[in-house]
Amino acid sequence: MPARDRRRFSVDEYYRMAGIGLFKDGERTELVDGEIVRLTPGSRHTDAVSRVCRGLSVLLGTRAFVRAQLPVRLDLYNEPLPDIACVKVRSDFYEFRHPVPADIAVIVEIAETSLDYD
Repeated sequence: MPARDRRRFSVDEYYRMAGIGLFKDGERTELVDGEIVRLTPGSRHTDAVSRVCRGLSVLLGTRAFVRAQLPVRLDLYNEPLPDIACVKVRSDFYEFRHPVPADIAVIVEIAETSLDYD
């Protein structure tokens, strides 16, 4: 079988595609290794994310921001939406850019059906 010819998208290209409306309204996607991935969490997944997020928020208090299912920019080809990211506190709450590796203390993925992928 011949190898597939795949094209990786950069984070900037991904944002341009979203900006021109290539994704459906409300469709949640993330960019992983240059590939656009659709997200479809179920209620058990959502519940687990909420529980872990709440526990980490109580534990960490004001020492870190606990962000649930929000982008982190890892490099040119990766801007995933991890289930939970504990990041450095910033006065602008990351208004002007997403957290980058230097900002990230811990990333948590809740993986029941997506274990192979995550």
